[in-house]
Amino acid sequence: MKLLNSEETAKTLIELVNKHRKVSFAVAWANINKVFDAFKKNKSKIQSSVIGTHFHQTHPDVLEWYYKCYQENPGTAPHLGFIIEEPANSVFHPKIYLFWSRRKWDLLIGSANLTTGGMDRNTELVLHVSSNEWSDEELVKIAREKIVVYWEQSTKGKDIKESQVDKYRFDHQKNKVRPKSFSKDSSIKTPELLHMNWSDFYTKVQEERDDLIERREFLRKAQETFNKNSTFFKLDYSDRTALAGTVKYGRKTWDGMAIHAFGPIQGNNFHKGLIEKNNVHVSRALDYIPIKGSVSREDYLNCVGEIIKAFGDPPHGGLAFLTRLLVVKRPDFFVAFNTPIKRRLHKGLGLKPRVKPTQYERYWDEVLVTIFTHATWYNSRPRKRSKNEIETWKYRVAMLDSICYDP
Repeated sequence: MKLLNSEETAKTLIELVNKHRKVSFAVAWANINKVFDAFKKNKSKIQSSVIGTHFHQTHPDVLEWYYKCYQENPGTAPHLGFIIEEPANSVFHPKIYLFWSRRKWDLLIGSANLTTGGMDRNTELVLHVSSNEWSDEELVKIAREKIVVYWEQSTKGKDIKESQVDKYRFDHQKNKVRPKSFSKDSSIKTPELLHMNWSDFYTKVQEERDDLIERREFLRKAQETFNKNSTFFKLDYSDRTALAGTVKYGRKTWDGMAIHAFGPIQGNNFHKGLIEKNNVHVSRALDYIPIKGSVSREDYLNCVGEIIKAFGDPPHGGLAFLTRLLVVKRPDFFVAFNTPIKRRLHKGLGLKPRVKPTQYERYWDEVLVTIFTHATWYNSRPRKRSKNEIETWKYRVAMLDSICYDP
């Protein structure tokens, strides 16, 4: 019998999940960390386990990982459930981990959640009991029964919808600490790009640009192209160069469409070469971004990792190149970040200091998350429901380019 601190708990959990044939656990919260990574690698061992989501403290990447596992193959998905809807005045709050292989078992009960804090930063205590020193199996039987009761009460498998995952991610982001620019102090004004409702946003998009129809047509065809092809690498030359905007003005590629909107990759010969020579890392980067559904921070950072490989040493690029490609694949999630729009985008979102071209994480954490959590127009739906307005709404993040463009 041992009493473990947070670091000792993390080390022990990793050792036990690799050692034993089965694991069952119930925790209030979880996020992506070294311990959860070990559990993911051993997902076939997970039996009737439960993670709570109260206060949105569980990271949405955890829920999304499970959702993707189940969608890809329900038969091999881990037996994992989530407490998503809890009774009023009640919080799902256990921290229990049970491992077993035939007659051998290990049981850990204490204060540590399956979070980075619980496994590292926080002051935690966990009691570790094993079959080597405790011959009575009644304790293990009771622990197992308790976890199974939680499992039966949880939401799992076919009952978790993509819309539910998306809503949870939005709520999770919304509950983060707000940027310093947004204070309850009435003397501090909300940045202009955030306070607009959808009607005002749509009106402004139409007023600022006279090529809105062509822009929508371009993004529509871009979506169709990505839907028809499993990877960017397999696209033919004309489609790749049209999507990236490396084609010179006047060339007959995707004729009549606004392929040079949303930050075309034209001015840098190195960048053009990556597209025209069909660099494999560019394709792999875009493969991390799903064509529909939620895009996680992990997806985005994996994409960034491949783009950096494409840039080489010394690096030859930054957010302008990356976001052009992200916009044409997911105009509902990304906005171009290039010289003609950066000034107005910084001012409109209240970003200080300015985001530099290689500050990839700041683009996600401060540009995108600010939009997702604070922009009234982003979190509203059209009322008139006309075809053109609905399509513009679908591409609304990319359409910030129209409002912020300043040549």
